[in-house]
Amino acid sequence: LTVRSTNFSANHERRTLEELSDQDVDAIIAVAYQSVLPSVNSELYEDFISRDIPCIFFGEAYNKFPFIGADDYSAAYSMTKRIAGLSHRNIICLLEDKSSSAYEFYRGITRCAADQNMNLDNIKFFWYTPDSIPNTVNSLDFNDCTICICQDEQTANPIMERVQSLGIKVPETLSVACLS
Repeated sequence: LTVRSTNFSANHERRTLEELSDQDVDAIIAVAYQSVLPSVNSELYEDFISRDIPCIFFGEAYNKFPFIGADDYSAAYSMTKRIAGLSHRNIICLLEDKSSSAYEFYRGITRCAADQNMNLDNIKFFWYTPDSIPNTVNSLDFNDCTICICQDEQTANPIMERVQSLGIKVPETLSVACLS
């Protein structure tokens, strides 16, 4: 078993795949980077597949490749319904740009908010890239916000650090929730 990190970089992904192509590999299990976009590395995955080396993506995948994933729409819908039941009304959502999971989270959140008669103007969506997380987090205004929904711990951890540095008490004043 070999584990490699691409650091959410197409260049690192390419180098990793090129290195692995020279090794005796039984299968590739990968997490897609910016899965909404066509991958510049698709031909490398296709090369593994042509050599009968399975390539399976976890969470989401580039077009045409198999993946194991969750129902992100339903997860976001369910979380939003719970949030509405707790009377949260001023909500910040941080979602990763160019991630198919994020778009399904967005659909689930907005559909449920509409179904629950929540004011959609009170839900502020912020789209980030992995490189822009610090700037995005530092630009947020938590005044009147009662909950911050993060796509994952990659954004939840900096949010927690930021609100604590501002003296905002979690969960007494602001709740923080993760979708994945």
